[in-house]
Amino acid sequence: MVFGNLRLPKEINVSINNVQINQVNETKFLGLIIDYKLKWNKHIHYIKQKLSKCIAVIRKAGSLLDNNALYTLYCSLFLPYIMYCTEIWGNTFKTTVNPVYILQKKVIRVISRVHYLEHTNRLFKNLRLLKLPDIVNYKTAILMFKAFHYQLPKNLQKFFDLGPSSRYVTRQYGKFKQFYARTTARSWSFSILGVKLWNSLSDNLTSCETIYKFKRCFKWAILESY
Repeated sequence: MVFGNLRLPKEINVSINNVQINQVNETKFLGLIIDYKLKWNKHIHYIKQKLSKCIAVIRKAGSLLDNNALYTLYCSLFLPYIMYCTEIWGNTFKTTVNPVYILQKKVIRVISRVHYLEHTNRLFKNLRLLKLPDIVNYKTAILMFKAFHYQLPKNLQKFFDLGPSSRYVTRQYGKFKQFYARTTARSWSFSILGVKLWNSLSDNLTSCETIYKFKRCFKWAILESY
């Protein structure tokens, strides 16, 4: 696979030990479908197919199970698909991710046994579940918390810079240095979007000493906004 939008020869011959390596435009790696333009349309389409099947199973089980059992089915069948690497494929255009969000609201109405046009804010809050856009921010914020406490692998940690001002108690204390993004694809990266998210958080969140406390406080703050 050759990444980028540059015009290249139609076929690039690569071989290892006289074995020809086929060129592809997309591949599945650690559960993520990656294409040569680093867009997530293919992966999101794959997730949509899986989630639609999950909704069908949960809907059919609704006549046999109570609400608690349906909630368990949601957490075991549906939720893993929208939690796995969401901070990677979820940080893209809203129009690209929105179909998955619509499916999430649909299944929330199913397990809550309400009308298919019912507003979901109250349902998410009652079930103490995060919406997909908030899950993306939640997972991204966790990664930034690890970067702030130097808990990331070195290959990732090098993309984040707290700057010299973080060593002193100033208004910029605890803030990451913001880098310039020339392209849209670059603006979706952790070093740009994640830094913006972290720098916008309140001091009560960024001053959390443990990741457990940070997760709990961040999720509580989101649920209170519903």
